[in-house]
Amino acid sequence: MLSFCPARVTRALVAAAILLTLASLAFQACRIFTGHDSLLGLVHMFDVNEERNLPAWFSSTILLLCGFLLGTIARIRSGQRHPYARHWRSMAVIFCALSIDEIVCMHEMTMRPLKGALNAGSFLMYAWVIPGSAFAALFALANVKFLLHLPRRTRGLFVASGAIYVAGALGLEMVGAYYDSFGKVTDWPYVVICTLEEMCEMAGVILFIHTLMTYLRDQIGEVDVRESVEAAPARRRARARPVVNVPQESQPILAREAS
Repeated sequence: MLSFCPARVTRALVAAAILLTLASLAFQACRIFTGHDSLLGLVHMFDVNEERNLPAWFSSTILLLCGFLLGTIARIRSGQRHPYARHWRSMAVIFCALSIDEIVCMHEMTMRPLKGALNAGSFLMYAWVIPGSAFAALFALANVKFLLHLPRRTRGLFVASGAIYVAGALGLEMVGAYYDSFGKVTDWPYVVICTLEEMCEMAGVILFIHTLMTYLRDQIGEVDVRESVEAAPARRRARARPVVNVPQESQPILAREAS
């Protein structure tokens, strides 16, 4: 049985995000003001702007949690033949892809070829934000009707969490790119910009997790994940099995033949 307290889970995630952010700022301050770039590997291990470290794994985990919650809702809505089940399913796939990208950094692999092809600089020096912005805009337009069908409070939290996440992932990313274009990626202002960017991303995702958990609790209730998974093949077989209507007058004859 999937049962949870949204407020308790949210508080735990917020506390973890704050601790990781403070640790990152503390070790970056040590790096800048003492000149020690490693500190036994702790600078990299807690740097929110680096990959394959604790903050990156945390971000990947909460994105994957979003994918799990979205997938759970999609499975339930599919069983109910809900008209927007595919929207839940597509969002689950997207968030799982974002979780993987947080670790393997696929979007950063596109920066150099895009920058060369588009001659991008200044705010667009991190050129992946160009297709990223286009995708975000298309995704929002494609889900307008889906958003409008949600309860008003859920809809508002969906929009707020998305706006916070995009403000960090795209908006502050462009601010950081502009600052990077002057070659000042090791000083304190750039550290602050990158930290704010990651804070917005984590805050947006955590708010979205809270929204999904609240939606599950209020709109669907407790979910027995094991039972729903085991019952899915049976439901598919039942839907596939042809239904034969036997005329009422033939039923006594069939009963005698069976005996």
